[in-house]
Amino acid sequence: MISITRKRLFLIVFFFPLVVLRAQDVHFADVQQMAQWYNQAIKTDRLRDFKANIRDIQYENAVAFKTGTVLCNITMLKKADRLSQDGKSYMNISAGATYDQSNSGLYKKSSQLIGVSYATMIDNKNTYISVGFQGNFTSTRLGANGIYPDQFDQWGPISGSSSNDPLRFGRSYNYFSLNTGIAAFRNTLEREWYVGASIRHVNRPYTEQTKSPEFQMARTWSTQAGYKFKFDYSSFDIYGIMNWKAGASEYLGAIRYNLSLNNTSQKDAELTAGRQNIVLGLGCGIRLKDALIPSLSLAFNKTQLGAHLDLNTSGIQTGGFKRNGFELSITQKF
Repeated sequence: MISITRKRLFLIVFFFPLVVLRAQDVHFADVQQMAQWYNQAIKTDRLRDFKANIRDIQYENAVAFKTGTVLCNITMLKKADRLSQDGKSYMNISAGATYDQSNSGLYKKSSQLIGVSYATMIDNKNTYISVGFQGNFTSTRLGANGIYPDQFDQWGPISGSSSNDPLRFGRSYNYFSLNTGIAAFRNTLEREWYVGASIRHVNRPYTEQTKSPEFQMARTWSTQAGYKFKFDYSSFDIYGIMNWKAGASEYLGAIRYNLSLNNTSQKDAELTAGRQNIVLGLGCGIRLKDALIPSLSLAFNKTQLGAHLDLNTSGIQTGGFKRNGFELSITQKF
């Protein structure tokens, strides 16, 4: 007889779909800071920046997903042009990396991204149209050490036999994905807005070496939008994202209020070199039928720290498992 604990049974039930669906997109609570993972064209300012994000999802401490991401944007402009308020077309090059891993080591995924976008001004009010393209190289690995038994026959375990189960071997596979997107945006001293649409996995790569149809990646269709109202010493954000993939969908919307703690106006901070500005941000988002997401951020000049908490609202609680998540992010502009 094989004894299966509640934890192991949950691992088997939960991770079985990953055999077919393991090539999934990265998901963030801070979709505004990490918008370019969904749409390369959403680069609404001309500053260069570096972003890092750590996300941890836990299910009753039995299963945890950990995600880490870094992203660097280099706008191809001289410093004077990057800081100028005059409208100017520009190209941006992005490089990034991310990993996903379960705490049991059952599932691991890592990706490297190279992207390029070009934004051109279409009127005299700093309104831009942008188009972007990405190449994404992904490695996935499934391993089930300690969860699945060794080889058996009708009399029991086969002594000295090695497993032919690909899960037990920890079989890995690599694939390359093409992504593209478009966006329109405006970023001035009075207001900021953007709207975009993107398609991920345009080439529908295979995620298993057999290359059978059930292992071919479905395309992800996505739309993104945001609007920031700027006042003298504060601002108010509304933003959201919608994703559709293989019959599944994700809808996330959020609001955030930002307040200058040292009474420095947005105009002074952007136009005066070396002027210090400390901004506190309080917000809340909702991922429909999934989670409530309160957030806190603190920005000092061009450095911003953010924290998001996922509070589960989905029906998974009725199955006896509670889920929660925590996400930290840092953005440095230069």
